[in-house]
Amino acid sequence: LVWSLDGVSVGIISLADVCSFLLIVNETKKKKCAYCAIMGLAVGLPSSITGAALYSLAGVVCFLLSNLSGTLGCIGAFTFLVMAEGYTGGYGALVSSLGGNSVGLTIALGMQKYSIGEKLGISWLGVIDMEEKQRKPTLSVGEASAHISDISDTFSSLSRMLRSLSVYSERSRVLDTRAIVESVCDEICTECKRRGVCYTQRASDTADMRQKLAHALSRGSSLTKEALPEHIQKDCIRIDRLVSGARAKMASAVEQTLSDSGCKLLASDYEAMSRILDSHLEKTKEKSTLDKALSSELYELCQRNRWGIGHISVWGKRIKRIYASDIDLTSHTASARQLSESFGRVCKTRLCSPVYSIDESEVELEMHSIPTLSARCSIACAAKEGERECGDSARSFLNREGYFYSVLCDGMGSGREAAYTSAISVEYIASMLEHSNPKELTVEMLNAVLRERSGECSSTLDLLELDTYTGEGCFIKSGAAPSFVCRSKNVYKIQARTIPIGITERIRAEKIKFKLREGDVVVMASDGVTEGSARTRRMIELLCARPSDEPLDIAAYLLSSIKDLSGAEDDMTVAVTVIEPYREE
Repeated sequence: LVWSLDGVSVGIISLADVCSFLLIVNETKKKKCAYCAIMGLAVGLPSSITGAALYSLAGVVCFLLSNLSGTLGCIGAFTFLVMAEGYTGGYGALVSSLGGNSVGLTIALGMQKYSIGEKLGISWLGVIDMEEKQRKPTLSVGEASAHISDISDTFSSLSRMLRSLSVYSERSRVLDTRAIVESVCDEICTECKRRGVCYTQRASDTADMRQKLAHALSRGSSLTKEALPEHIQKDCIRIDRLVSGARAKMASAVEQTLSDSGCKLLASDYEAMSRILDSHLEKTKEKSTLDKALSSELYELCQRNRWGIGHISVWGKRIKRIYASDIDLTSHTASARQLSESFGRVCKTRLCSPVYSIDESEVELEMHSIPTLSARCSIACAAKEGERECGDSARSFLNREGYFYSVLCDGMGSGREAAYTSAISVEYIASMLEHSNPKELTVEMLNAVLRERSGECSSTLDLLELDTYTGEGCFIKSGAAPSFVCRSKNVYKIQARTIPIGITERIRAEKIKFKLREGDVVVMASDGVTEGSARTRRMIELLCARPSDEPLDIAAYLLSSIKDLSGAEDDMTVAVTVIEPYREE
């Protein structure tokens, strides 16, 4: 059907796109992800191999989100298709796909809302069984929207980042095209009888011609002999061969670049998309997993204490959600604090106060985990002597999953180039982790991005992750300087022998896990602060004698003290994080 409709359109509405979208959405009724992916592959093949891959991924997105809601599945597939078409094919592809997919979305939502499929006696948009739905807690509209927003924001952030890198690296193309122009001139001018005049008497004019030729090629404009200086047009007897040769070599270079990296880049992009979607699916599954053992323990606790709770269940792994029903108010005498403390001891987590809901005669309560720790971070930095910009960048943030991050990157060298590399690295890391993507995948993708830039481009990576619910801490280090954890009067040095990111194809960052406690102070620093054993010893002495436990005071104190010791021979940055107890509002 899709093959036969390919190329048939009503205005800007492609009937093949309408049909493809409806077929993908309808495949979710089989409740198997593979069927949706295969259907997407089949309906996308008439357009292109890229189209098949995009529709296949759209089928996977539709399946994942339809488990939460059929409407979310339709909207998620539509959003992904439009974004992906625009990303891979540009503005024209986005506009051409928007019409057909919009009509498909409208029909799908209409059939679902008004139960048209059931009225016609056909199966449409498989819905989760209601009995199963009652047993399982489902994500609220806000939570589901947050997951979709995270995925969407991830792709948007990556798109903006890559466009920024592309614009910033544009000037490097001039150097590439100069090499092409030099090669063409060497081939064509070598045997020319006027070579002596061009390269001796009029050497400056010839150099000007080469520069203009390279500039025209670098800007991607249509190269003609009219683009060259007037005297060259009149005097050069091989000007047509020069222009055609330069155009041919430039086209060959572009084609070679695409053939060398296009498929590889496309494959890595799709692999990254797949892993991002998998990670968000795992988080959704984790929240909707019933813990039977804990549910039984809490039920027995309620029965022993005669708290009048007839049914209770615990859901989730890292973050617990407790639902209780069949509550008899005449015997339910436990206080809110008593319930949260007692249930928290059994579940080994800190719980919020219970929230009750009353629907006619039915009384239910709900509780969930809350963080045990919080963190405050301050950053101090100084540029290398003689430089206007610091080549280090640092940032701290808390994402909505309850993970606190502090990241510090030191760009190769110093000055503007180093500052840009470190800034884009920190921004990339933050964009991914703020939207709850896996940290290991984030580091791998950043490494690939830095390697794609022309010339040498690398940066150290020092990443601290704190799980505010469990207190689990983790350092990911790649070429980074030592970090320090201060606990009471003790100072622990954390070090890894690895190389910076952006150098090798496979990243070998070291992951160091540890448990953080209330009152701990974590200090991350760039090479300019801790380089050499003397500075490291001095850093430990300063931490032992720190004037306060305020992160701002510690950061300023450390930076000024190290700077006074040896001056700013390199860029210097200190990021200080203080771990504190979480205070519930």
